[in-house]
Amino acid sequence: MTETEKNTETEKEKTPWHRWFGDLFRVSLIPLGLRVETDYPVMKYPPEADVVIIRNEPVWTEAQRERLPDGVRDTDAAHVILELKYSESLNRDAMCQTGGYYKFYKTHNRLKDHEIRVFLISSKTPRKSTLEKFGYELTEKAGVFRSRYPVCDLFPMISLNDLSDEPHNIPFKLFASKKRESLAAAETLRTRMRDLPRDMVNFLNDFFDKLFARKGGIMDWLNMTPEETQVMRRRWLDRVCSELTPEEVLSRYRPEERLEGLRPEERLEGLRPEERLAGLRPEEIEAYLKKIRRQKED
Repeated sequence: MTETEKNTETEKEKTPWHRWFGDLFRVSLIPLGLRVETDYPVMKYPPEADVVIIRNEPVWTEAQRERLPDGVRDTDAAHVILELKYSESLNRDAMCQTGGYYKFYKTHNRLKDHEIRVFLISSKTPRKSTLEKFGYELTEKAGVFRSRYPVCDLFPMISLNDLSDEPHNIPFKLFASKKRESLAAAETLRTRMRDLPRDMVNFLNDFFDKLFARKGGIMDWLNMTPEETQVMRRRWLDRVCSELTPEEVLSRYRPEERLEGLRPEERLEGLRPEERLAGLRPEEIEAYLKKIRRQKED
């Protein structure tokens, strides 16, 4: 018998206390006009965590630690859930939601306590009153908090504004709410583009391309002036273009956009005579030659 079959058999043998408990309310309250449901789904769709990281080895490799922020890189748990609070503050609802992720994921994957850790990631710096309310205290790592209260101690919190400027923290500080922290992270990454993996470079290019094109996005969130936005955009474009070949840069534009602003002679520069005439009908070429002859005769 397999382990799954054993578990199923054990579940079948369990005394149905929950069903009996529900039946008690059904027979007692339904005749009085109340609605009573048992085994009732509490939500239409299952909850979805923002990020789940699963480690297959006993410990993080050094290369993996270099890509993880403080707090996460220091946990021994093989299953890590990250819940980002970008515009929301840390409150009771956030704690209840995080607790749901912890319980459901742990049960579904049959994990022990030490095998799972759920981190609350806050873009905003939590207020002192909030920290006291949930018992959070700063650890030895800047921006990483742990609670001294039961249940809350299961969910370490990371304040992106307050993480150190160590290289492994920088990419995540792009999501910090303070302009100073987010822009400093962006500038650091911009200057390190040549040292970053190609996939990371592609992500950053796409990330900033979408941010600059979006109204009401992070630029408004950081209270950036139009001038600051333009400077940041220009710096990123210059860095991106320096990493691309001329062909890759031109591939982003339509043919007519590539030629826009050029004089006719500049558009033809570098072309052989036959290339300049390609696409013209013989009668068009002949008509042009006649025009040139007449101009010379005059």
